Parts: sequence; C-alpha cells; structure tokens
Amino acid sequence: MNIHKSWLFLPFFLLTLIILPVPAKAATQQTETTAAELGKEAKETWHALENYTAAQRDQAASAAQKQLTKLDAEIAKLQNKIDQNWQEMSAAARQQARETLTALTEKRRTVAEWYGGMKHSSAEAWDTVKKGFVDSYDQLEKAFQKARNDFQSK
Repeated sequence: MNIHKSWLFLPFFLLTLIILPVPAKAATQQTETTAAELGKEAKETWHALENYTAAQRDQAASAAQKQLTKLDAEIAKLQNKIDQNWQEMSAAARQQARETLTALTEKRRTVAEWYGGMKHSSAEAWDTVKKGFVDSYDQLEKAFQKARNDFQSK
C-alpha cells in the first residue's frame, strides 16, 4: 500500500523540476559531463547496492534515493530542452518527444514502486526487491540516455 502512495507524488515532483528554471550555466558540455558522471555514479551505486544486506536496507535506500534525485534532475533538463525547442520541432519530432517522455515517466514510476518495496521489504524478500529495483533503474537510465542522445542533436 505504501509503495503505491509514494509513486503517486512522482508526477508532481517531476512537474516541479520541469517548471523550475535551469541555470544558464547548464551548457551542453556541462550537461554531457553531468550525464557521463551520472552513468558512472549509477554503476558504482548499483555495484555497491548488490552487496547490501537486508540489515543495511536504510543505507541502500539512501544511496538509491541520491541517485534517483540526480537522474530526476537530468530528466527535467531534458524536458526543459524539449520545451525550449518545441516551436521549432516538426510534428513528428513533437510526437517522438511526447512518446519518449511518457516512456520515461512510466519507467520512473516502476523504479519508484521498486524503491518503495526496497524500503519496506522483509528480509526474505530483500534480494528479489533489490534486484527488481536495480533492473528497473537500469532500464530507466538506458531509456534516459537514449532520449538524451536523440534530442541532443535537435
């Protein structure tokens, strides 16, 4: 039950991130560096997460939350870029952008569900929930990288 309540607030959180202005110094080179760093940090976090035991659940949840916050900020930057270029985009590009953002939102919702499960799982379910979280985050990150690459040139 708590799992579903936690992800219900995700659209409002993402909307807040999307509405907030992105600082002017978020230049393309900095964005690329940030995205590369994000990927590296994610891999390090997930390798560490694989070794957390059920007794270390709070530490694992904290590490996961930090990484999710960073990825949410990057997704918001992508949304901002799409918004800024919306008028210049063709109808096909707009449709692709909508579909991409919808897919990212769905994948992020799945990650949120696994995250909630990870925070509240029993010791017996820990390994299954942890793997589900890591796998769903990996899918989200790959989808984000593809989306970022698709819209980088536009």
